[in-house]
Amino acid sequence: MTAGHDGATELRFHDVAGVFPLMQGVEFDALVADIRDHGLREPIWLHRDGHIVDGRNRYRACLDAGVQPKTQTYIGPDEDLPGFVVSMNLRRRHLDETQRGMVGARLATMKQGRPEKGQICTFASIAEAAELLNVSERTVKAARKVHDLGTPELIDACEQGEIAVSDAATVLNEPGDVQNELLRTVRSEENGTPTNLKAAQRKHEIATQRTAIEAGTAKLPEGLFEVIVVDPPWPYGNQDDYDRQYMRVATPYPEMALEEIAAIELPAADDCVLWLWTTHRFLPHAFPLIESWGFEYRVTVTWAKDRMGMGRWLRSQSEFCLMATRGHPRVDLKGQTTVVHAPMRQHSRKPDEFYRMVESLCIGRRLDFFSRERRTGWAQMGNDPDRFEGAA
Repeated sequence: MTAGHDGATELRFHDVAGVFPLMQGVEFDALVADIRDHGLREPIWLHRDGHIVDGRNRYRACLDAGVQPKTQTYIGPDEDLPGFVVSMNLRRRHLDETQRGMVGARLATMKQGRPEKGQICTFASIAEAAELLNVSERTVKAARKVHDLGTPELIDACEQGEIAVSDAATVLNEPGDVQNELLRTVRSEENGTPTNLKAAQRKHEIATQRTAIEAGTAKLPEGLFEVIVVDPPWPYGNQDDYDRQYMRVATPYPEMALEEIAAIELPAADDCVLWLWTTHRFLPHAFPLIESWGFEYRVTVTWAKDRMGMGRWLRSQSEFCLMATRGHPRVDLKGQTTVVHAPMRQHSRKPDEFYRMVESLCIGRRLDFFSRERRTGWAQMGNDPDRFEGAA
């Protein structure tokens, strides 16, 4: 399989050697110091064409340490070369799952030629790469997306084991400058609390929405409405925090004080039905809010969810929508009830079953206030109208 000889300087790297990231910083400096003090213990492996297939870091360290590199030539079949390189590196290096997944993604995208067969193919399929690196195919596929859509900085952070590939995948739809900004946010956290890219992305979205609100770009649609659904950003006081024991997720939008919510001027017609969403915590505040807007409370609709969430006293499995009216709105009562049975989906997303019930009951122009999802037949008011676009 191999033949040995003394190496020479100015060696080039074989493509397959590039599946593993180069050492950087303190790790590489330690390798240089070790080779300077103890010499090169592991030879640098060359392909038959003289290119390095394993040992790029050792070769670079030898040059920095002023030590003559020793080489050995791999003479096995090229189809076995990826397995050889992977086994040599995994034996020496302690790589986490993300780093192995990134290596697998490179193997599954790197092309090799087979002139004797007139073919160009990858070094390994996703399944083969996953097996070689001892990771799941899902991890390799996620890493491949990072390679395809991530910035060089984000890719490097994954390859160095700084960011989990599953975390990096959450921001791949963001523009490159935003990806890098989020990465800088994670790196700059100094409060001792681990912060991931998803949390940094949430903070970025909140800041962007605040800017839109302050700039006045979130404007009301024209005219008055006979049906208004309001899902206020109640002031939980946890929009930047994550309480693992009690809270399901942190608030994904800028919160408003109770006084600010009460000061909202609803574009309500003289004859109007109001639907106000609230939770157990803010139920006592919802009734005076209805009155401050000039409506009279009628009934409470309970959303019975398919599974329980978190809670400080009891595990919550319900949410409430208060129905109120002013004037003499038109309704079409067809046996609608005060209970909506519907599954719980993303945080703050309300059930489609509720909107269908409202549509079947209420007649007139419809407005979804603080809307996060476009609906046929509904006007929207909100600065995050496409949060659940394309979501199941």
